[in-house]
Amino acid sequence: MNLAIHEHATPYPDIITSLYDLGNVYHELGKLGKALEKHQQIQEMEPAIQRQGRPHLDKAAFLNYFGSVYLRTGKPEKALEKHHQSMI
Repeated sequence: MNLAIHEHATPYPDIITSLYDLGNVYHELGKLGKALEKHQQIQEMEPAIQRQGRPHLDKAAFLNYFGSVYLRTGKPEKALEKHHQSMI
């Protein structure tokens, strides 16, 4: 996937939503590694969006979702961390 749209420009919450949706599809297809890859891309973009004062609107759902992916990949500690973060 070419990420040039946000590598050379200001990241937008809509891109995070698209990455989240891609991660969700990969999760449903059982491609958990790909789902986690999208999670990592979102985590890299999130601070820049926060600095712009434009928080991702569904951050709690995103963190909860990826907690579930971590649990399915046999990483319960990481899953627990994400589920706790979703409540902050």
